[in-house]
Amino acid sequence: MKYLKVIGQHMQGSGLDEIWIESGILGRNSAEHAMSGNAYNKAIRAHKLTFQALWRLLLPQFLPVLQQKDSELHEVLSAVMAESGEDYEHVISTLKASQFQELMTEFVNSMSENANSAFWWQYLDMVSTLLMFTRAQRDGLWDLHLVSFKRMLPWFMHYDHINYARWGSIYLAEMNQLPAEVLAEFKQGNFVVKRSAAKFNQVDPDQSQEWLNATGKRGGGIVGITKTPTALSRWALSYNLRSHIAAETRVMYNVHTEESLIHKECHRSRKKQDNDHENTLFCLLNQANVFSAQQSTTLQNIATKDIATPEIEESLLNASHNGQTQLNAFVKERLMPGNDEQDTPKLKFRDPIRKNKASTFATLYKVRR
Repeated sequence: MKYLKVIGQHMQGSGLDEIWIESGILGRNSAEHAMSGNAYNKAIRAHKLTFQALWRLLLPQFLPVLQQKDSELHEVLSAVMAESGEDYEHVISTLKASQFQELMTEFVNSMSENANSAFWWQYLDMVSTLLMFTRAQRDGLWDLHLVSFKRMLPWFMHYDHINYARWGSIYLAEMNQLPAEVLAEFKQGNFVVKRSAAKFNQVDPDQSQEWLNATGKRGGGIVGITKTPTALSRWALSYNLRSHIAAETRVMYNVHTEESLIHKECHRSRKKQDNDHENTLFCLLNQANVFSAQQSTTLQNIATKDIATPEIEESLLNASHNGQTQLNAFVKERLMPGNDEQDTPKLKFRDPIRKNKASTFATLYKVRR
């Protein structure tokens, strides 16, 4: 996923990858791959666990503010946190309360005075967008898919992923003008593909094609016969019949091939491993004074304490805003019709877009020749 690479570009050199390595979540090579947008599963897991650990650091600082502003809501939230059970609906309803949202927004705005707190809150926001998009795909939630993708576009523009920013704007415009019958199907979740009865496992149609490609690479597939046209044709033309016979045979002998209905991340061993790694991350981030009152007001690498230059700090903290400004200009100049015939000619849609070459922590360590 390209957005994983965007997050990696934004966080490169911030010390996040060093935290991953020291915690044992990822090895050095895996951390590099995760930062570059590869190693999808490992990168998603690392970002999720870091997201949870950062919230564990942030929430205790918010509770005193909440107690001061709204003692009743503070008592409710404290009771929810103290519950030993997993009453997720109660937690979600509490966090969705308008009063909680307003106070949280006020608290976040107050954090913007500290560059480091603002930077790590920005990371939380980026990972939140990533998780929203993932959930939209896995559960077939069309509206959430559009909202989360829209939130990605400024980041694509700022970090020079030009094709995604250019065509993403067209995609959103077209998806907001779908015929009523198509929109109704998409809202029912029919824009993704589901193969088994397990939960949280739907994928895009293009990814589902890989399932079909995989059948040709297994035993009894096309490996070894691709240079024989007649054999390849027999395999392709008879595949549906052979699949039908195999399925009927399994039914006859009561052989269940359905995958487990429990997601792999819900198994006890996986949950224990995730909890252990999250606790390690929490300790390391706490030692690095992330979201701490003792934190420096100047933006710095949490591992090496290297200080960012004013140019890098401005680029990082205003990345989303700058990307949105550039995206708005792109839409206005290339997609929206002019109001006056004497207006200066607008740029063509495919005209080159100047790259930003945005400064990040990684810029500190570039060797200039």
